[in-house]
Amino acid sequence: MHDLGSHYPNATGHVEGDDEYMPVEESGNMILMSYAYYKFTNDTTYLQTHYPLLRQFASYLTLYSLTPGYQLSTDDFAGRLANQTNLAIKGIVGLAAMAQIALANDDPSAAANYSATATAFYKQWEPLAIDPTGTHTLLAYRWRSSYSLLYNIYPAFLLDLPIIPPRLYEMQCRFYPSVSQIFGVPLDSRHVYTKSDESLWTAATCGAGASTDTRKLFVNGVARWINETGTGAPFSDLWDTVGEGGFGGRPEIVEFRARPVVGGHFSLLAVGRARGVV
Repeated sequence: MHDLGSHYPNATGHVEGDDEYMPVEESGNMILMSYAYYKFTNDTTYLQTHYPLLRQFASYLTLYSLTPGYQLSTDDFAGRLANQTNLAIKGIVGLAAMAQIALANDDPSAAANYSATATAFYKQWEPLAIDPTGTHTLLAYRWRSSYSLLYNIYPAFLLDLPIIPPRLYEMQCRFYPSVSQIFGVPLDSRHVYTKSDESLWTAATCGAGASTDTRKLFVNGVARWINETGTGAPFSDLWDTVGEGGFGGRPEIVEFRARPVVGGHFSLLAVGRARGVV
């Protein structure tokens, strides 16, 4: 909708010029979706056909992913925020995926360049993104006392991109229970609402050991909202994690009804498929 337009089923974009400006978000999305298609099908045709365009997306990420500036993320309802930690990591993971796309296109020189850039960016990202206590990542660079769901590391986990070290997954999964509420973990420290799709993306990054309990915590939060709140509306992907589970403190209000993003609810199954256990 942000880029393709709101005239479903026609992907006519925003000819009126009222599209939402979120270039790091969408550039990362295009690269990651393209690589995911290749990863699950082993079909290089799409990557070869669109390689020049994908390189343009990667060029933008090379310039702006580490410091996105004052941009929107996919959580546009939360507004713009400078240098969002989760947005920056999407671009960095996108560059790591672009290295694999370059390899699939027999372009080892470009692959080496994208890989080196992603690695260098990640090393710079950590001290900006992680709270000095070493317990969790921040909502935005060096914003002490803030936090958010770091759901954009999910594509790296799903696609076996080694750009994210295991200790980061483990750190985040230890932290989330400390801020959990009755209907899940808030999307970030500014609000009490959460997103069900992004919650389950995050759950999928919590694997073995103690992290399994955190995974269950996320899943149970969504299940509890389904079981204990009453609405005649289709499945939502946005609700308050406290009170009666409505939106904006109003239990009768259900926003974001039956949207395509609920595909994110299948994130755990996708990981199982990628690992050969589903």
